[in-house]
Amino acid sequence: MEKQKRRSLCIFLLIAGLVLSALYAPNTIMRVIKRNAIVNAETVYNSATVKEVTTDKDGYWIAADEFDYKLFVFYKVVKNETAVKNLNAGDTVYYDITKEELEVLAAKSDKNSDETGEEDKSGNGDESSSGSGSSSSGYGPYAIIRSLKVGETEIFSVKNFNDFIKDNYRLSVIGGSVVSVIAIVTTFVSLVFVIIFTVKGKYSPKTFVYTEDSSDSSSDNSDGAAE
Repeated sequence: MEKQKRRSLCIFLLIAGLVLSALYAPNTIMRVIKRNAIVNAETVYNSATVKEVTTDKDGYWIAADEFDYKLFVFYKVVKNETAVKNLNAGDTVYYDITKEELEVLAAKSDKNSDETGEEDKSGNGDESSSGSGSSSSGYGPYAIIRSLKVGETEIFSVKNFNDFIKDNYRLSVIGGSVVSVIAIVTTFVSLVFVIIFTVKGKYSPKTFVYTEDSSDSSSDNSDGAAE
């Protein structure tokens, strides 16, 4: 009876873990993919003066006036979210980006500014600078904010993805939620115990019951041996 209760509990935990994993694991995977996409092999630290701060469903866009493109910072990565929210025009930000990406950004910025000038003549020029957060508007690849204000909050510096995970994240942060980590661990452990209980129940030693036929055959064998 006690074994049955433990097996039922493990099955319940297994189902709960599967449900929670289905809800939270996709976000976990997507966040890791996004982080991995940001990593740069060669990092250059640059500074920019903030023009404006806008938000979208994924995070914060910070407009920098040097190249007139927008730096992107994932709100889940920021150690101090209020620092981003309180960022004002004129503040200095530092970001990590490769030289090649910087050149691409500068080229896109020039092209974008030219297109904006043409759109201004047609009366549609405000759309590209509205801060909608679309990377297709010539804002270039993601840049990593290193610090929000001079001497204030340092966020992170990335050269290697494994070091990035090890130095800047805990398992719960990678998952976006402690729940996703607990769910995955619970699912795995519960599955192991369910298998163990099932196997033990199926192959546990059983007492052999002697029937009348088996006793007769054994006596016949003994008679034959005596002869």
